[in-house]
This record gives sequence, structure tokens and C-alpha cells, in this order.
Amino acid sequence: MVAAVCIGCLVLSSCSSGSADAEGARESASGSPFAEPEDPTPKIPEYTVEEGLALSDDDKQLADEAVVFFTEYMVAANRAYKDDGVYWDKFHGMTAGELREVQGESEKKFDEEGRVAKNDLKATELTVGNLEPSTPEVFVTACMHYKEWETTGAQGERETRQGVNSVAGFVLRRPHGEWRVVEITNVDQVCGSN
Repeated sequence: MVAAVCIGCLVLSSCSSGSADAEGARESASGSPFAEPEDPTPKIPEYTVEEGLALSDDDKQLADEAVVFFTEYMVAANRAYKDDGVYWDKFHGMTAGELREVQGESEKKFDEEGRVAKNDLKATELTVGNLEPSTPEVFVTACMHYKEWETTGAQGERETRQGVNSVAGFVLRRPHGEWRVVEITNVDQVCGSN
């Protein structure tokens, strides 16, 4: 069984993950979240470090980079599920391996059913849970607010939402200087305000 799951497939087929609203992410004056920002220094979203994990200055920088990338990934995910078009390409380009294939299937199913997201899927309580500088790889968890995420079908009918918010884990790697999400797993069943 494939360990990688995708944004949106939990709601579609009881898989185990999701995307998030990127707190701190902002659109540029052009209106695109992917345009060059006016301030090239990215805002680092608030996150915690798993208890017992000590970070050196270099580790902290790696964690900061990963969390900024995670935020950008979630912005792309929400845009893809809401707006379609070029955002699917951007979203898929931020993944690697089996996860890219799984997300492609999710896109295909959304398209076939004429489904779109009506709002952003929010991620809160970001935590860096593990870090491997030699790869480099960072494991980030987030509380995914599935209860509030709405999708509609081609006729405007609302789709059933998941009954609880749950924690998803994201394995982020930077193999050749560019970050990618390579795996998403379900970490905990309940989080946030359930």
C-alpha cells in the first residue's frame, strides 16, 4: 500500500491527509501568491519544536526554510482545489515520488466530478518533529481543519465533510536545492477544536 496520501483525498476516499491555509503567506501586488514578493525575505510562520528536539543554529535555519516551504505548498494546494488551471501544475511541482502520482489521481477525480473547494483547508499548530540535515529532510506536523473544509460538485451540491480535525505529518526534502513534499501521513485522529 502506498504510504503517501494527498491533499483532498481524505475527503474523497478516506485517505489520510490534507492541505492547509498558509498563515503568513500573502499575495503580491500582482495578485498571484507565486509572483516575486515585494519583500524577498519570507515571513516565517509560527511553529513549535517537538519536546526534546534540540536545534543548532543551522538546524533552526533548515526548520525555518522547511516551514516556509510548507506554507507555500499549502497556498498552492488551496489554490489548486479552488481555482484549478495553472495551480495544479504548481502544486504537483512541489511534490515528488509516489505522492505526486497520488495527487494527480486526486486532481483527476476532482475534475471528473466537477468538484471545487469553496474555502481554504486550514493547517494550524505547526510542529517540527524531526530533522535530518544530511538529506536534508524535515518532518512537520499540522492540525488539518477538515471539519470546516467545504467542496461542491458540478451541480453545486455540498460534499460531506470529515467529522473531525486530525493531525497530518509531512515529510519535506530538499534533494537538489529545492524543497519537495515526499510523503503525507495521518499522525493523530483528533486535534484543534473538535
